[in-house]
Amino acid sequence: MDNKWIHKLETIGDYMDSGIADNVDRAALLLESLVFEFCSANDSRKSSIHPERKPEIVLSILEDIGESLYKPWNEQDIWERNHISRSTLRRIVQQHTGYALNEYVNRLKIAEAKKLLRLTNLQIKQIAQMLGFEDITYFARLFKKFAGMSAMTFRSKHHEVG
Repeated sequence: MDNKWIHKLETIGDYMDSGIADNVDRAALLLESLVFEFCSANDSRKSSIHPERKPEIVLSILEDIGESLYKPWNEQDIWERNHISRSTLRRIVQQHTGYALNEYVNRLKIAEAKKLLRLTNLQIKQIAQMLGFEDITYFARLFKKFAGMSAMTFRSKHHEVG
């Protein structure tokens, strides 16, 4: 088994063992990306990431994105903090998650929204704004696309706070 896969599996385990609710969603996305990698392992294309780059840079970038959920999304901040180009950032995210950068960020934000809907009494509009969505209609469309139901329906089925 490839060392990067082992490292990803260990990171998934660490996320699950942490007991931190946000990390369950992060582990799920990392698992999705691992499955994507397994499926594309026989692809004859060579990795376009520089061979000298270590798998740690990939995890560092994905963690950096995950830690940016409550800040206004700024792709440039991510690539500058990680000392890579925009195209390298986009390529790394695509290759290691199976998603384009913006879709990956939106999936993380919706996973975070689901957690907040379950665990808080915050209004849906407040949650959307906290996660950087100024257009509530856009948030509603994304939520339904990724969660399979509206935010209100999700809350009524999963809400844990009384």
